Amino acid sequence: MKAIILACKPRARFHFGGIAPDENAWLSTSDEWLRSDTLFSALINIAAEVYPIADVEELLHAFEGGKVRISSGFYLLADEAMDTPLFLLPKPAHYALEVTENFKAFNKIKFISKRVWEAGWGWAEWPERCWFLQNGAVVVSKEELPNLQEEQIKRVRLWEQEDYPRVKVHTTDRSEGFFYLTTTTIADISKVIKGWRVHFYFLIDMEPGFENSSAHRHLQTAIQMLPYRGVGGERSVGCGQIEQVFTHDFSLLPTFDSPLKCSISLTSPTPQDLAKVQYYSVLSRGGRHYGGRGKEFDFVRMMAEGAVFEGLAQGAVPIIGQNLGHKVRRYGKAFCLPVKNIVENYI
Repeated sequence: MKAIILACKPRARFHFGGIAPDENAWLSTSDEWLRSDTLFSALINIAAEVYPIADVEELLHAFEGGKVRISSGFYLLADEAMDTPLFLLPKPAHYALEVTENFKAFNKIKFISKRVWEAGWGWAEWPERCWFLQNGAVVVSKEELPNLQEEQIKRVRLWEQEDYPRVKVHTTDRSEGFFYLTTTTIADISKVIKGWRVHFYFLIDMEPGFENSSAHRHLQTAIQMLPYRGVGGERSVGCGQIEQVFTHDFSLLPTFDSPLKCSISLTSPTPQDLAKVQYYSVLSRGGRHYGGRGKEFDFVRMMAEGAVFEGLAQGAVPIIGQNLGHKVRRYGKAFCLPVKNIVENYI
């Protein structure tokens, strides 16, 4: 397992889309992080620009068969040397079992650090052992940021969401020419933590032998081209800009034994996965109610990052329609990590 770090400049902007009430509001909605299906689509589209269709199909089959898996893209904090990055992971869904009061504060939390995950600390231990960043949305161990004071912690922001006015140039109806584009912006934390920056990363895991395949070479090319092609909005409007891509070792060192697994990617469950799932939340992905030339795509309901299973889940890559003669897919393969079993304390 490796971490692919997408290095970003402070104030880099991304538009990750998301489901909105109607098509007129989609541009004014942006997810707060890079979902695995969005990342998958970016990589496949890049590969399709470079390689013949047969090579792209080979890469697609590798993803569908689980020979290679990717997580969603999350935030990390690191100094310029990138020696010991502070990786953030999605909050496991079953941690809610510990909460008996102050549910609003718990629901606000989106990420916990790798150290908190490995220690298996839950809601009851966070106030004493952890800092709450991003106005309570991120939980990190105090050991990971030992030189900061509480007043500094309150000022730490990892991302911001901003609205930018835009005008449609090619339109005959002036009343529909003005709209807002919502972006997720990488915050500049160097004024609070000197020399540190915020970046994105995602995890990648491969079956033995996949590294020797042509599909692996094609995937590596697509990953290395992300700074040139972008992800999360069009570069022409200032979005999706990544400085560089590089690989970093990633190993999870849990301090517990547990039969539970937590997926850190969006998961489109198979019937076998539904028999294993214990705790999860659901969201809609993909889809398009309108479009010319047969571009109406189906919506799919997926389990959000943080879904907890009793054993390994597989997930699927559902087909949601066709575009210009080829099938359109949404990536929903699970990416499972061991997670502490706190369930036994509440049965």
